[in-house]
Amino acid sequence: MEKKGTILIVEDLLEEKIGRFKQILEIEGFKVKVSETYRDAKNELDRLIRANDLDGIILDFSFPIDDNDKSTVINEIPCGVQLFKDFKFNISLKGIPVIINTTGEEEYKQKYLQSIDYTNIPIYDVNNAATSLTQPTPEMIKQILQLFNDRYEKRKLESTIKGDNSLVTGRSVIRDKDGNLHYARYDGD
Repeated sequence: MEKKGTILIVEDLLEEKIGRFKQILEIEGFKVKVSETYRDAKNELDRLIRANDLDGIILDFSFPIDDNDKSTVINEIPCGVQLFKDFKFNISLKGIPVIINTTGEEEYKQKYLQSIDYTNIPIYDVNNAATSLTQPTPEMIKQILQLFNDRYEKRKLESTIKGDNSLVTGRSVIRDKDGNLHYARYDGD
């Protein structure tokens, strides 16, 4: 199986919340990095963005600042929201999908989701009363994998185009009937 890029999971209770979903991502061919604290997640996210090896983020709202500071807020903002704000520009620029996974009350989620200006950033709150990443439905798995696979294919195409020494005058991307992405280009005469 083709090895894909990395999915960063930021969750301090991984096994009990989304351990099964982590396994699904690994079976799909993604490398999975797990961060349990804000400081660790911030360092890992910075490294993965610089390496252009990030195809998605699964982000909990609340997790500790670090191993010594168990607080889950920074300046009265949940660590997950603060981490998102810290990297919002880079996430948006690269089109990295972000899956918000939280067990917080709806009022709590709305308060902080509305506080983030996430224009043009795909954010999906998948943990509600009917579904969650703890027990993902087949449709949810399909949708999330499609988001991460689309990001991987786009990154792969961009890498191919940038690595090609020929003149590229067009960059049309086409999705075939099977959902695969292809690009067309014109090499000058």
